[in-house]
Amino acid sequence: ELANFVQWFSMIGAAIGVSLITRQMGGGPRAQLYSAAASMVIPMGVMQATSTQTDYVTAFWLVCFAFWMLQLMSGARLWTAVAVGASLGRAALTKATAYIFAVPFVAWLGIWLLRRVGTRAVQYGALITASFLLINAGCYARNMSLYGNPVGIVRENPNGKQIQAAVVANTLFTPAALASNVVRNVSIHLGTPFPKVNQFLQDGVQALHGLMGISVNDPRTTWIPTPFQVLGIRFNEDTDGDLLGLLLIFFSIGYVLRHVRLTRQPWLPYAACLVGGFLIFCFYLRYQPFNTRLELPLFVLFAPVIGEAVAQIGTAWIGRAIMLVLALAALPWLAFNTTRPLVGPQSVLTTSRPVMLFRGAVIQGTAYLRGTQVVAQQINRGCNQVGIDIGSNDWEYPLWVLLGEETKEPFTLEHVLVQNSSNRLPYPSG
Repeated sequence: ELANFVQWFSMIGAAIGVSLITRQMGGGPRAQLYSAAASMVIPMGVMQATSTQTDYVTAFWLVCFAFWMLQLMSGARLWTAVAVGASLGRAALTKATAYIFAVPFVAWLGIWLLRRVGTRAVQYGALITASFLLINAGCYARNMSLYGNPVGIVRENPNGKQIQAAVVANTLFTPAALASNVVRNVSIHLGTPFPKVNQFLQDGVQALHGLMGISVNDPRTTWIPTPFQVLGIRFNEDTDGDLLGLLLIFFSIGYVLRHVRLTRQPWLPYAACLVGGFLIFCFYLRYQPFNTRLELPLFVLFAPVIGEAVAQIGTAWIGRAIMLVLALAALPWLAFNTTRPLVGPQSVLTTSRPVMLFRGAVIQGTAYLRGTQVVAQQINRGCNQVGIDIGSNDWEYPLWVLLGEETKEPFTLEHVLVQNSSNRLPYPSG
């Protein structure tokens, strides 16, 4: 029942972290406050903060990594190097997108170590690497034994045979392919409540692709089931974008580039790392509408730059007005989240837990409820070892919840008829 709090506490931790990053890079108290606020009003983040997704957890650990890296740069200490590696290791263990977003920061850190620490760079690098591997070694070892690579990037067919290609990775790596993904991954944040505006934007993106000489739905750069669309606002934690946040990111980048004095602080390389992470994301991963969810860590990490830029705008009331608009604009995603709304007849405050479990899949929920009632009867009669035959996209967690409420006897769930690479591993129960 507390599973959703992992993401919620990650949101709180990330807000504290971006505030500390802002201070570390020379931002004042007002910039720190704006940074924390900006990280907490991202529509996707507002919805994910009460979900069991993992993008906010990834964002939190990347924020920790960025903070400790900046801390190391401000005064090199060995124990800080351990914190850098450990936080990066936690991010990588949470979700593979952390590798993509961290690459430019790792490059920046490596250059800094070679230039400022000199011969001790090897010592610091070894500590960072060791603390990173200490966290991920077990996962890497298991992936190597099953998939032949440390991060488990494989695609499996129904017969369980491995195809050495990531299902979400591009197979076309050209300037046009990169430009296509950049345009589409920006455009998915442009959705408005007005269908005609969304269609106009979609037509514009398609026309631009015609000029670039590449299809907007090229299968080599597009996750096949999801053709490009500029989706409207749906209060959906998988696809909704952040138009206001995107505009502030563009504004903050322009502000950093224009104000030369900021280059004395690490604002410019920090922002460059985030832009670089986005470009690597577009270069490697295929377009899919769910990329708005995967990009959440980038929006959170941009909060310090946004906070500093807004804090420097004219008088204080302008910055406060911008933050107020952002907060008010985020309220609909808090109130009308399609799976966990706060208001209305389906509010989480009045809806039963079984119904909440299947808010996004009513038909599957009916099957789960009927099935668990039958299984629970057998468990209560003493048959407490239950085999489950489910696919890679089916839900196991509801089985534990529903059976736990229906049974009085202890039971175990064990996967049977497994068709992927893990079927050669022994069953835990022997």
